[in-house]
Amino acid sequence: MDKRLIPVVILVIASISACTPWRAVKPTDWVRSASDRDDSRCRLAAASTSVISIRNFDDAEYAFQDPDVAVVDFIGGDNECGDVSALQMERFRARSDKSKPARIVLAWLNVGRAENLRINWFADTPEGKCTPSVMSKIDLEIGDDASIDFTHPGWLVTMAEGDKSYIRRIVDLGFDGVVLGGIDAVRGEDGQVVPEKAQAMFDLVKAISVAAREKDPDFMVVATDPLALSEIEGSMDVLSGVLTTDLIMQEGYFKPEPELTPVLETLNTFRDAGIPVISAEFIIDPIQQTLYQNLCARMGYLCFITNPDFSGPGLAVQAGNGGSCE
Repeated sequence: MDKRLIPVVILVIASISACTPWRAVKPTDWVRSASDRDDSRCRLAAASTSVISIRNFDDAEYAFQDPDVAVVDFIGGDNECGDVSALQMERFRARSDKSKPARIVLAWLNVGRAENLRINWFADTPEGKCTPSVMSKIDLEIGDDASIDFTHPGWLVTMAEGDKSYIRRIVDLGFDGVVLGGIDAVRGEDGQVVPEKAQAMFDLVKAISVAAREKDPDFMVVATDPLALSEIEGSMDVLSGVLTTDLIMQEGYFKPEPELTPVLETLNTFRDAGIPVISAEFIIDPIQQTLYQNLCARMGYLCFITNPDFSGPGLAVQAGNGGSCE
């Protein structure tokens, strides 16, 4: 080799390495487990595209992308609890390509803290009607009420107890499952998991899953920030899937390899247990978007390029966990 080309070769190799910071992580095959969650997990693992649209739902863009999995807000209707209507559920489920399998529609539910975007409700009358909860005051000027979170004594009632709890209403609306946001509430100010809070959060997640599956045994329970619960005994048995946000990228660019490698290795432990992985990242740079798609295809994740706060349709990535229910 011409010695003059050596610096060029080194530069090319360095560029490739920098563009593939996941190269040290060996992909794993998704394999069905012996869990009771098999049916829901294999459906999720068989999906190739997903869209997360919590705010500013766009019918036209949604129909154009025609995702296999949709994560939407279940609040926005005009009934007594503010839930979406039957007509809205039809919109969520409608597929442009009728030959494709039925869409999986998941409801987004923040279980970590109260939000100013919604009132928290619970049944406090014999009729079981939804009435405003005393737990949360809605004030759009002060932002989310961080003082009211999953450790509040009435939180379990609101989330999982009774026919008018959040999760029972979600099941009754016909959703296939729920994505539990706010799991990061178990982390302290330093970003580290507080073990006592992690255990309390898992107990809440388990209570939600039990309440839902009493009515629908195949109901899917997907947890965000799965790393926060990964060390809790029994967490693998409860979950149908995990969804990560802002875990692979940092400000729209891949995290350095020393930071990214342990993240991907942990996600692969979920796949090894038969639990599908969904990833959502906010990326503007086209090159980073392409690299992210390559990562998703190589690792076998169901991926989505999102907008901040999941506002708008974003971009579905053609990838997936490579599973099957056959």
